[in-house]
Amino acid sequence: MLKRTYAGWVALALVCLGCTTAAADKTVFQGDDERATLPSGLVLEQRERTSYELIVRRGKNQAKVFEASRRPAPRGLGMRVAIRDDGGINVEFDWGGRVSFRPRELEARLDVASSAKQSRTAAITTLEHALTLDPMLWSAARELAVRRIAQHRPDLAATVIATNIKRNGVLAGYEHLVNDAGIRSLLDQPAIVALRAPKPGELRSETIGRAWSATLGVVAVEVTISHKTSEGDGGNTKEQFIAFQAVDADRLLELGMSTPADRAEIDRLLRDFDFRNDPAEERAPDVDTALEHGSNSYDALAFHNAQLNVKFSAGPISVLRDGKVIPTAACSLNSITTASWLPSASVLIVLDRSGDRDELCAIRVPR
Repeated sequence: MLKRTYAGWVALALVCLGCTTAAADKTVFQGDDERATLPSGLVLEQRERTSYELIVRRGKNQAKVFEASRRPAPRGLGMRVAIRDDGGINVEFDWGGRVSFRPRELEARLDVASSAKQSRTAAITTLEHALTLDPMLWSAARELAVRRIAQHRPDLAATVIATNIKRNGVLAGYEHLVNDAGIRSLLDQPAIVALRAPKPGELRSETIGRAWSATLGVVAVEVTISHKTSEGDGGNTKEQFIAFQAVDADRLLELGMSTPADRAEIDRLLRDFDFRNDPAEERAPDVDTALEHGSNSYDALAFHNAQLNVKFSAGPISVLRDGKVIPTAACSLNSITTASWLPSASVLIVLDRSGDRDELCAIRVPR
């Protein structure tokens, strides 16, 4: 399964775990050493294996808190660690990445690591504590569910997983569940079934077009990502993905379609959450003005049936009705290649296919 996850649906990448920005911070460590000791006594250690990893330690207990793909010709493993005024921790790596988190998130990951060495009863207590520190931590919810299953309490296990899925974004969490043999048995538990659409859908990946799930508030669109085949030969390969984009939210899940198993997983998500095409979908028929940098991108698209205009001019996209700008969530793309209006959902799908990877926004437009 080729998979790309971003923003609110990502746990391993260049991410902000704490998602808090402070105007000032206090540097506690800066240098070429790979380790930094925090005032709390926790130790942050950076190491390079097949990827870059950041580990937190307390005594002999350790847990991975961050991972990023290894880059060619790294600039070393030096890092700068700073404590923000609000107590959060910022880490900047010499190789160019950065991450931010709160101390309790580190403690939660150490709890999960500790639970692996404990009895079932003690581990349950430790994992429940981890979830009080970081309610969104999937690994804590997953490990707690495994132990509840071992107790023959799948109902309690399903409640833990369902709660975590709802906090993290239903589709990505549900996809984790479908692919995890250790907890997949929970799919038929009432708490999990309640996440799905009341009736299964009929849409499949080979005919997806531009679809919408009213249950999730998510659109599904087939996208293309290009990769260079080798240095200097000018060639590239293209991969097809299904992009699941939350409406008016920075949550994106992209699932590859290279194997029958990939397509079967996507088909299950489409079915369980009743993704549908809109028979009244309107694709912008008119091009007002071509952008100078390419004849396949535009700075204005018109939807006559909906009486909407979508304008782009080197900044956030504007949606207009009768010449007046309609307040919508922000959407910044480098250009507009095509767009669709789904009247049943009152959602506008805007795509930019001018680069190596397709980019999209899903915008709800007030009626």
